[in-house]
Amino acid sequence: MTDRPWWMFLALLIAVGCGDDDDDRGRFGDLTALRVYRDTLNPIADAVSAIEIDVQQRAVGSSDVATAANLSAVYTDVRPLLLETLVDFDRLTPPDQLLDLHGQIRRLIVLRLDAYRLVMEGYADGDSTVYEAAELKLRMANDLIPEINLGLCEVDVALGDLDDCRLLALRQPIRIAPDPLTGGLSAPDRDIRTGAVAS
Repeated sequence: MTDRPWWMFLALLIAVGCGDDDDDRGRFGDLTALRVYRDTLNPIADAVSAIEIDVQQRAVGSSDVATAANLSAVYTDVRPLLLETLVDFDRLTPPDQLLDLHGQIRRLIVLRLDAYRLVMEGYADGDSTVYEAAELKLRMANDLIPEINLGLCEVDVALGDLDDCRLLALRQPIRIAPDPLTGGLSAPDRDIRTGAVAS
């Protein structure tokens, strides 16, 4: 009878030792796979943010209004880079628990690519009617960022990377301002709010 508690304790230790090993598993599944995914995603997220910052710095004024001419020129430069980023992103296989987050990031990239294309084609064709659709796509992409960033931070917390939370840049939405008289083709572009000629 006195040996019984000892045997029970030993049985408990054996049961714990033989149970599922969750040391390498967390909320998002296998932590090693999660680390590989996040480490591979980091340069992609950095590239998406850098492209958006480049657009903002080169084409958008302090009032968050950009002329179609300026945007078209910058989008012509950066769209191939964003396409390459999408190709790199599509090579990633996310953990099952991150399929939704992965899908949101992809949607953001595709929305921006579509918006860039609309502006470039609209400017080339003198069709300013497409700019509203481009603005909507850019807004939809930006609306995804807070939830994406929350998901990325949750991944970083799961990995213990509290000091290195790499997020997507959050920017104000862009308004596209064609020249009111020509649609932005031959005459200088003007800011539709102020009428000022873009430099």
